[in-house]
Amino acid sequence: MGGNFTIDMNSIRNNDGDYNEGLIEHLSNKDFFNVSEFPLATLVIKDVKYREDGLIETKADLTIKGISKPIKYVAEFDAKQNTYSAKFIIDRTDWDIVYGTKATLDVKDYAISDAIEFDVLLKF
Repeated sequence: MGGNFTIDMNSIRNNDGDYNEGLIEHLSNKDFFNVSEFPLATLVIKDVKYREDGLIETKADLTIKGISKPIKYVAEFDAKQNTYSAKFIIDRTDWDIVYGTKATLDVKDYAISDAIEFDVLLKF
């Protein structure tokens, strides 16, 4: 089994606290996702293994800013709700998103986390 998803990078939202238009604008510019040049990101599922505990091990290629990297994550299918859900974390520096990273700042306390968390919920 496999599949693919296309993510409209213009759909970035701040759901962590108050809506902050300045944050969305910053995430969209060249410092982060460069949405004007790379308006779409993709996830292409390459391999799926069903585990005995009911979870699904998934291998995929994630493309952000034109850079494709393999990722792995565990997903759950809920037959009653007819949903597929997963959470996974990537190191944003692997996709050349380096603004404010620990490697580029002298003051480590002010560095922005290199981790980006994705929360995926698909409804069928």
